[in-house]
Amino acid sequence: MSWISKYYDRRIASAPEKGLLWQVGHTENGQPITDDQFNAMVDRISNELDLQPDDVLLDLCCGNGAFTRILAGHVRTAVGIDFSPALIAVAQKSSQASNLTYLSGDAKNPPRETKVGDRFNKVLMNAALQHFSFSDFRSLLRDLVAQSTPDRMILLAFVPNSERRDEFEATLKPGMALRLRRLFGRDLIGHWYSRETVTRLCAEMGLQAEFLPVDSSIDGSRYRINILIR
Repeated sequence: MSWISKYYDRRIASAPEKGLLWQVGHTENGQPITDDQFNAMVDRISNELDLQPDDVLLDLCCGNGAFTRILAGHVRTAVGIDFSPALIAVAQKSSQASNLTYLSGDAKNPPRETKVGDRFNKVLMNAALQHFSFSDFRSLLRDLVAQSTPDRMILLAFVPNSERRDEFEATLKPGMALRLRRLFGRDLIGHWYSRETVTRLCAEMGLQAEFLPVDSSIDGSRYRINILIR
């Protein structure tokens, strides 16, 4: 996934003044989503993960920490990990909290616990599963099950929903760049996930998946879904 890391590194360098949400692609018509939309996403994540004051949260692919910092305020301790050194540098500068640690690393090799030995019981991956192949996802899920507490909750938020793929692509006017991406097998979004695929992968590990709608105020709700795994 090194090309994605390089993409975000270049994005930050090209326009640092555009803000945290623009840096990580939370945009609508090329502009950062509104504060109301951002707050709606944060509230939905917090509620679906049922964040509590004694929780230990792992935020995989945390980006620049725009979401992580606020979510950390709901839990005892939190760790954010991202493979883009530039995004982690921004997080450490702009999105810190006293109970929050940022790590530069690959989400496919998640940490087992915090620095003080607490194992994670809540895990978030927000708007990032599309960068993982199905085999990557299977391995990641297996690692998370092995390394988290038995009562874990895993939220995969803002996942491209394959049931809405045709509807989404019908709204596009593909230019030459998009046509070339498709020609070389690189979808505009990345990997699209179906309920059937996720349910099957979870069943392999004795887990259950619940499929939840994205807040309707977010433009991406047209083609994305949240997945809560227990």
